[in-house]
Amino acid sequence: MFSTIVVSSPSMGDGVSNGKGIENGVRLAIEEAHNQHFKPGGQAIRFEPDPVHDQGEPRIVLYCTQRNTRR
Repeated sequence: MFSTIVVSSPSMGDGVSNGKGIENGVRLAIEEAHNQHFKPGGQAIRFEPDPVHDQGEPRIVLYCTQRNTRR
């Protein structure tokens, strides 16, 4: 099983350092879950991050989340 995690954070401008920190934190959590062979409901799952520059607009995050839900 495969699951995409949408990571909404600034990737340019004043908030870029915060955005990179958020993205790196999600990547670390995913790596730890994989190393621990995390199996929700007994099924193996592979997580992949999908970094999104939110541009300070909640509608962009909503769109990207809905797009990934339909895959």
